[in-house]
Amino acid sequence: MRLSRGLIALLLISIIIHAALLALLPGDGTWVEAVYARHVYPAIGPVVAYLPAQVPFSVAGVGIILILIWVPSYLILNIVRWRRGRLGILRAGERTLAAWLIVGAFLFHGFYLFWGYNYLRPPLEQRLGLVDTDQSIESRNETSRIMVQRALDAIVPMPNWDRDELNAIVDIAIERAVRNLEGRATPVVSPLKDDLSTGLLAWVGTRGVVSPLTHEAHVDFDLPAFRRPFTAAHEKAHLAGFARERDAHFVAWYALTNSDDHRLRFAGHFGVVSYFRNSETNEMMELLRPYFLAEAAYHASRISRSVQRQQQRVQRVYLRANRMEAGLGDYARVSDLIHAWTQQRELNTRSVE
Repeated sequence: MRLSRGLIALLLISIIIHAALLALLPGDGTWVEAVYARHVYPAIGPVVAYLPAQVPFSVAGVGIILILIWVPSYLILNIVRWRRGRLGILRAGERTLAAWLIVGAFLFHGFYLFWGYNYLRPPLEQRLGLVDTDQSIESRNETSRIMVQRALDAIVPMPNWDRDELNAIVDIAIERAVRNLEGRATPVVSPLKDDLSTGLLAWVGTRGVVSPLTHEAHVDFDLPAFRRPFTAAHEKAHLAGFARERDAHFVAWYALTNSDDHRLRFAGHFGVVSYFRNSETNEMMELLRPYFLAEAAYHASRISRSVQRQQQRVQRVYLRANRMEAGLGDYARVSDLIHAWTQQRELNTRSVE
């Protein structure tokens, strides 16, 4: 009994201390950037990713299924033991709580140590020096017109992607992007995995997901071909240490649109073009209408609206808990990054001239 109580206390204290550390870290992210992003994550990431990368199935998916089976099963087992007189009710409760806390503490500590501290890095706009740019309506409208036109100019037929080919060319694009943007190698390279479970991602209304505990990038490979590369690049950007959704979107856009592969360039432009829809670009957008309709039809045929609503509620809480106050709106803030990047490039060009 003492062992269970002592273990419960130890686990609770470890979670409280870790949560307090997260809350007390400097808000500017300088410590996390200097220590975790530059040294700890590049060291621990490849170790975490190694074994999952060796198997074709989703280790995270198997783990989730096992936990969902084990949690109620262990409770039922201890209830049975208590009913048969093999355990006192207090002892049964302590054993169940201790076991659950072991798993919970591993998930909590592992999430942040293996990957989650990347949320506490300084915002990407600060790291890239995207400050003091023109934010006028006229300037934003000009950027929107440029982005939509680039998407239109980049339209090409899309293949039914082979997973290995897509994985290889997206890895090359992300590696080049990380080196150009941050002057470092990609800390984690892990092969794309199929859906966690056939149709699960589409059913809950999402396209891809990264497992922080196994460093696996999962993509719905039934997505329309023109959408798949951007989803893959977004998840790979997460693995590269860009945890915020707007940051991962920006890196995916930058990586794909600077690729030598014309198919990736269109996927990169199309991946963000909807964030530049306004009264100035509505007419231009009509030429992309077949792509939007194809994507909408795909999701409508597979999604569960009730499940999607619950998933979005959970995701909002998750994003805000990790300092993305805009919640699901953080994805759309990629337009701010791209506009600032475009403005900064224009300023740099003028200064050179």
